[in-house]
Amino acid sequence: MFTYPIDVVRARLTTNPEQFKGIVSASKAIYKEGGSKALYRGLVPTLMAVTPFLACQMATADAIKSYMAEKELELTTGRMMLVGGTAGLVGQTVVYPLDVLRRRMQVQGGGNAAVLADSTWLAMRQVVEKEGFRTLFSGIVPTYLKVFPAVAIAMTATKELIGKAKEME
Repeated sequence: MFTYPIDVVRARLTTNPEQFKGIVSASKAIYKEGGSKALYRGLVPTLMAVTPFLACQMATADAIKSYMAEKELELTTGRMMLVGGTAGLVGQTVVYPLDVLRRRMQVQGGGNAAVLADSTWLAMRQVVEKEGFRTLFSGIVPTYLKVFPAVAIAMTATKELIGKAKEME
C-alpha cells in the first residue's frame, strides 16, 4: 500500500513521458488532478488479483507435482523450473484482465484514459463492450515472458531452500 503510488507514477511516466519532467513532477500533477485518491487508482483490481493469482499458481503447481508423483517422475531442479513457470502462466492468465484494468485506471486522467468508471466490474464491462473481450488480454505475451522465469525461479529456489533446511535438521 505504501509503495503503490510509485507504480501509478511509473505508469503515467511511461504513457506520457513528455507531460512530466520526472517523478516529482508526475507525482504532483497526479495529486493535483485528484488528490491522494488519484495516487491509488487501480488499487482495487490489484488487490483483487493477488489471492486468485497465488491460489491458481499454487493449485497448478500442486496438481502438476501430484501428477508427476503418480507417474513416479523425480522432481528435479529442471522439472521444478517447468512446474513453477507453468503455474505462473496459469495464475497470470486468470488474473490478467484485472491487470489490464489496473494499468488503465493508473493512467486515467492522463489524457488517454479508456476506462470510464472507477468501479472495477463496471470498468471491465465497459472495456468489453467498447473494445471486445480480447482487449482484456492485450499485452499478455510480454507478461508471460516475464512471469514464466520469475515464478520458475521463485518456486525452484523455495523448494531448494526448504530441502536444504530439512537436510540441516
